[in-house]
Parts: sequence; C-alpha cells; structure tokens
Amino acid sequence: MIPLTLTAVIADLDNLPAAPAVMTQLLEYIGRDDADGRTIARMIAQDPVLSAKCLNLANSSVYGLRQRVTTTQDALSVVGQGAIATMVQAMAIASRVRGLQTQDVDLGSFWMHSIFTALCARALAKHTRLAPDAAFLAGLLHDIGKLVLASRFTGHFALVLARQRSDDSRMVDAERAVLGFTHAEIGAAVADAWKFAPEVARAVAGHHEPEAHPASTLTSLVHVANALAHVLDVVQDENALVPRLSEFSLGRLCLDWPDIKAVLVEVEAQQSEAALLLG
Repeated sequence: MIPLTLTAVIADLDNLPAAPAVMTQLLEYIGRDDADGRTIARMIAQDPVLSAKCLNLANSSVYGLRQRVTTTQDALSVVGQGAIATMVQAMAIASRVRGLQTQDVDLGSFWMHSIFTALCARALAKHTRLAPDAAFLAGLLHDIGKLVLASRFTGHFALVLARQRSDDSRMVDAERAVLGFTHAEIGAAVADAWKFAPEVARAVAGHHEPEAHPASTLTSLVHVANALAHVLDVVQDENALVPRLSEFSLGRLCLDWPDIKAVLVEVEAQQSEAALLLG
C-alpha cells in the first residue's frame, strides 16, 4: 500500500460532502455586520427542517419557557442570534457527517459522542469565561479527522485499527505509528477548510496533547470535554478507552472536581437538546 501523507489527505478535503445551500447562505448572512433578525427569521422559516429545529430548541427545557413559542421570529428572540448560528453550523456539520460512509466507524455512535463532547465543552466554558459557541463547535469537530480517515482512506484506517488492537494503544498513538500524523491534525485541516475560526482549528489539533499547546485555553477545554463525554458513556462502547485527563488542562482551566461534577450533571440534563441534534 502506498504511504499516506497529511498533504494528500488535505488535498482530498475538496471531495468531502458539501453543506446544504440554505445553511451556507444563512450562515453567510448571519456573519454579516448588518444582519437583521427579521431577515434571519424569514430565511429560517423558508426551510421546514431548520424552522422545526429552531422552534424545538426555543421550546426545549434549556430555556424553560412557560408558554410555547410558535414562530421563528419569537424563537430567534428567545434563543438569540449566536445560538441559532451555532445550531445551523451544527446541522451543516451533521449533514456532512452523514455523507461520509464507512464500515469501520458507526456514524450514530460517532455523532452522539461528538454532540456530548460539544455539550460538555459549552458547559465547561461557563466555568472558564471562554466563548460557549466556539467551545461547542470545537467539541463537535474534535474527532472529524477520524471519520475523514475512515471514509476516504479505508485501507490506511484498517492498518491503524489493526495496530491499535495489537498494541492495545490509543488511536492517536496507532495513527502516529502507522501514518506519521493523527486524526487531530486532519481535523484541524477540516476546520480550516470549512472556515471555522482559527482558535477552533487549534483546539481540534491539540485536544489529545494539550500540554503541547499551553497558550490555548480552548485546547485544554476540548481535551477535558472529550474525556467527560467518555465518562458519561453515552455511546456505551465497552471497547472504548477513556482518555487520560490531563492535570495540566485542569490547572489551565482552574477546574476542581466539584466543577467537573457540576458539568456532568448539567450535561446529563440536556438530553432534549442532544436529541435535537441527533435527529
């Protein structure tokens, strides 16, 4: 088999599934300085799926409304423009994930772990004064490189899996031994290609080795969020290894164990929001 390089993987990113046009257009408009809430609501209302997701989010237990919201304009007022943008970005990522077919990674389990890592990251952000939206997106994208490798380079991914089993090692260690680079590096390239903020790409790149990125608080946050999502065991994979939890990251984030427990309790209570993104 021809050796695979990170350069070759990055060159192949143009072949990944595209996001639906309506989501791309909406995100481009939301990013404008002159974006208007009424226009955003009208754009959302034109797409039945987006409209339903927006209404379900506003009426979820996250916001605890006493009376149900029935229009996209009211939902936007309740949820806020930033939260809507994050939801649309998550849906765009989800649509691309579903387009990546592979026999070696269960897409349902992959997406569930990604969502709960994102929820843990957002909850942790509240304890660290980081932007919750950036934390959520970095958590959502943290393992995307693994799926790209599994779906686009199946033979090489099979070699990585075989090495992981034979060594009983972490995925990143098997990747580095077989390929010379990791899914985290691929994920950073994907985040960059999909035009996410540079800080999100950095966090994805370093989430398994936060000590190598001491200046990036978001990297430490995603590292901890990934570990907590494994602790929650939403995927219930008996073969999955819970990543080591870096003491450096806990110190970088100024987190103690009561904080960690509070985050776990908060995320466990967000099943309804997770279901919105899983559907």
